[in-house]
Amino acid sequence: MLEGVALDPEPAPAGEPVTIATVYDGADLDEVARLAGGSVDDIVKLHTGAVYTVELLGFLPGFAYLGPAPGPLALARRASPRPVVPARSVAVAAGFTGVYPSATPGGWHLLGRAPGFVPFSLDDGRPALTPGASVRFVALDPDDEVDQPDPDEGGDHAAEAVDGEVSAEDA
Repeated sequence: MLEGVALDPEPAPAGEPVTIATVYDGADLDEVARLAGGSVDDIVKLHTGAVYTVELLGFLPGFAYLGPAPGPLALARRASPRPVVPARSVAVAAGFTGVYPSATPGGWHLLGRAPGFVPFSLDDGRPALTPGASVRFVALDPDDEVDQPDPDEGGDHAAEAVDGEVSAEDA
């Protein structure tokens, strides 16, 4: 029945973590700090101080569940989900963190946004983050933001890992 199916796939290649530059200005950042018993600066340091593993892909195409989230960030989902979470929102819930690849309803706590993150290669549709990959977040000053096309509208850009960092290049 499972003939031809790799039951013991090769592990993801080791390497430097993919870096996701994040502006920490999320709608829930103050509330997360309160729930975690710290300051906004503490939350940013916690979130950027960890190296996460892509545990699985799901929820919607290109959404990577990155874990484990540091203890104080392992919050339950919001009591009431938002009707729309903007594309590229960086969020935490249920022991994970992630980047919403497109606008969608969602119930995670919003920490910020990753303006330069491109969730897919538009050449071949591969996700930028794959199971087993390592990921880290770095704080980005809002004045240093990178303009990218809206992932919900398409565009001529592809996500590529270059020296462990995700960057957008013309396809």
